[in-house]
Amino acid sequence: MEEFENSEFESAVGKSFDEISRKIKATKTELDNYQEHLEDAENSLNIIQEDVDEKIKSMYKRSQFIPLLIDFIIFTSI
Repeated sequence: MEEFENSEFESAVGKSFDEISRKIKATKTELDNYQEHLEDAENSLNIIQEDVDEKIKSMYKRSQFIPLLIDFIIFTSI
């Protein structure tokens, strides 16, 4: 009787261990997928940041040109 209980206990423990192991693997896979999505999002944000930086530089260059243009127009009209 005791031998039957031990094998039943070992079987239950083995099943629990297998189930926990499967859940850990599934969680790791899910985390890996999230990591990939985060990396994709980071790459997209870097591309957007580069585009924004270029536009800011372009606007800054134009903003420096406008006062010169105004001065030129004023002085040439005098």
